[in-house]
Order: sequence, then structure tokens, then C-alpha cells
Amino acid sequence: MLPPYPSHLNKNPNLSVFENLSTWFSNPPDWQDGHIEWVVICAVKTWFIWKERCNRVFQNKHQTSVILAGNILRFLSSLTLGSYSDASPTNTSPTTGAQRDFSRTWRPPMINFLKINYDASFVSNDSHAGIGLILSDSTGLCKGARTERCFALNSEEAEGYAALAATRWAQELSLINCDIEGDSKSISEYLIGKKSNLSWRTTSILDDARKIMDSPDINYSPIFVYRTANLVADKLAKEARYLHSDQSWSENFPNMLCDLLSADNSDYLY
Repeated sequence: MLPPYPSHLNKNPNLSVFENLSTWFSNPPDWQDGHIEWVVICAVKTWFIWKERCNRVFQNKHQTSVILAGNILRFLSSLTLGSYSDASPTNTSPTTGAQRDFSRTWRPPMINFLKINYDASFVSNDSHAGIGLILSDSTGLCKGARTERCFALNSEEAEGYAALAATRWAQELSLINCDIEGDSKSISEYLIGKKSNLSWRTTSILDDARKIMDSPDINYSPIFVYRTANLVADKLAKEARYLHSDQSWSENFPNMLCDLLSADNSDYLY
């Protein structure tokens, strides 16, 4: 696997050291308009590599170069697509081309990664909440689906259980590189270490998920998307409330699920 945005650095003997460094951190000649600035890419790659070095030296933790490269690509994608900075529901200005906000439309994971979309459906704390989980590969093919039920005090807590269920499922399947994608911004932000206003009950649930994600041998990336990019998991979570037991499929998916998956796939192709 090549490093993210590989580039050959040339040293011009007719230029000073400062002038050479300036060319290295300037956009390459063939850099397309709309791409993230090259200097930002250099800074991000340097920071991730330095962080990895510190983890190895001071904490005796390490990850493979493939996982490190995946983390860099993922972070750069979040900057480019605005997964967090442009997550306000009030931001409805239309975007086209390279500026399109893909967090509103389902997208398959990158090569060598899998993705689990999760969602919860909550009506009352007197009945089961439903959890829907969908596993997809980088081609957009559904590799599995699962429903679970749980008791929760409110919808926030149910979302927390759904995120934990997705993380545990990834661990159960022995996945190494996996996106954990849901439509709760506060849940996703807490999972990546940001401050939140979640209740202590919800954070205690999510802390169990973070313990799994912190394992040095895996790369699970929490991602926030809009509800429109999470429709299959949302529908499956609603169905789960009416089932008498937890269900799991690796093939022969229900017709309802097949129709939704087809709609997701056709959407990301255009």
C-alpha cells in the first residue's frame, strides 16, 4: 500500500535551503483546484508519524504502516468532506463537484477497510429499543446484517448501545480495519475523544466501546454521517423493535433489506 499522497522531493542546488523547503511544501504543479492544500497534507502526515513514534518510544504501543496510512487518509477525508466541521443540520447550502458533502450520502469504505453502519430506534423505556447493524466492504457489497434489542431510558442511551453493539460485532468478526458509522454527532465525537454533553449513563456505555477501539492491533474509526446516509441501519433498527429475538444474516437477506441496500448502492455510484 502506498503512503497517502506520495511525492518525490527534488533538491535544486541552485536554490537555498529555505527555497528548497518552500517548494517541498507548495502545491505540486499538477495539483487540482479544490484539493486540500499540500502544506496541510504534509503537516497531517508529519503529525501522525510523530505521534506513532512517541507511542512506540514512550508507551510501547505500535501499529502497522497500513493502519497508520489508513488513519492519515481518514483524517484528511474528514477535512476534505467536512464530516465534523460542516455537520450542522442548519447548513443546507447546495454543494457540487469536489465540494459536495458526502456525509449526507452513504459511501463505501476505502480499500482494505470494512464499514459497520449502526442506528437505534427508541419509543419508550417500557419496551425494547431496536438496534440495526449493516456490514459493508469497499465495493459497496453488504457482508452481513444484524438486529439486537435492548432496554434504554432514552434515545441517546439507545444510540450508545448501538455504537457499542457495532464495535463488539467488529471485534467478534476479528476485523482489523473498520469504520464505525452512525448518525449521532455527539456519540461519534465522544468516541474520538471530544468533549460532549452526553449523560453519564451513555458515556459509561461508550467507554466500553472505546476500550475496544483503543486496542493497538485494530483500527476502528468512529464516523458521523447524516441520517440520509444511514437509512438502511435506521430501517433495520425500527424493524428490530418488533422481533422476538436478535437476528443475524450473512446471506439470504430479507427483501426489505435488499431494496434499501440497492438504493444505497445506486446512490453512491452517481
